[in-house]
Amino acid sequence: ANELRTQLFERMTEFMGLYDYLLCPTVQTPPFDIDVPYLESINDVKFDTYVDWMKSCYLITVTGLPALSMPAGFTENGLPVGIQLVGGYHADRAVLDFAHEVESILQFASRAPVL
Repeated sequence: ANELRTQLFERMTEFMGLYDYLLCPTVQTPPFDIDVPYLESINDVKFDTYVDWMKSCYLITVTGLPALSMPAGFTENGLPVGIQLVGGYHADRAVLDFAHEVESILQFASRAPVL
């Protein structure tokens, strides 16, 4: 597991050497029904574990790179969705500053979902 984590860290460090930020979905799917404990598949692709539906989030977390999730809009049904903002190693403050800029432009944080 540590070897895979190190490989992922090295690949992300190389990527972040080319780009200041990575902006990606927080998770691979919009919010699902509250009665569903977790997703077992997406687009007929079965998951090995119950947490694989949020792989894009936890893989970034294990790299140790600074990341945050922020509001990005709403689904057609009015449910909130998020984007994940990732920065380079030790760029925590830069990630927070950039997130503030993005949030001030998109202004999704000030909008409540229609319930």
